Order: sequence, then structure tokens, then C-alpha cells
Amino acid sequence: MEPLGVAVVGLGWWGRTIVPLLKDSAKLKVVCGVDIRPVALDGIRTLASYEEALRDPAVQGVVLCTPHTQRPDVLRAVKACNDNRS
Repeated sequence: MEPLGVAVVGLGWWGRTIVPLLKDSAKLKVVCGVDIRPVALDGIRTLASYEEALRDPAVQGVVLCTPHTQRPDVLRAVKACNDNRS
């Protein structure tokens, strides 16, 4: 079974901790990272736009590493992932 392609949203302290941990996962593959500030991470493409990540057909799920104030993004992520399946 192919790993699920995910976007890691929020590349602050927690996001930069999660990305290397997921590199060894057999179930999840980091397709891209998203942050409002330019962030360079080895081996992954980074985007400044959450919407761009959600439109990417390779993104099948998201790992939210954002502050609690930005958690309404969860609903947008669920809708976008469902839209990409149809």
C-alpha cells in the first residue's frame, strides 16, 4: 500500500519537529509544507498558501501544526481532501 500524501501545515517549532519524524513513516509521505513565512526544509517543497496545498492532487491529508487560533482550517482541509477524491 502506498503511503498517504500529506501537507504539514505550520512549520514553526512543532512542524519542523514532525517533518523529520514522518520521513521514516511507511504510512505517511510529506508532499509539502505550508507556512506564511518562507521556511527551507530538506527534501520537501514549501508553500506560503494553504489553498495551494489543498488544490494539489498529491495531498490526500493534512497534518496541522498551527496555533489553536488557526484551527478553523480543519474544516477547509476536510472539504478540500473530499473534493480531491471526486
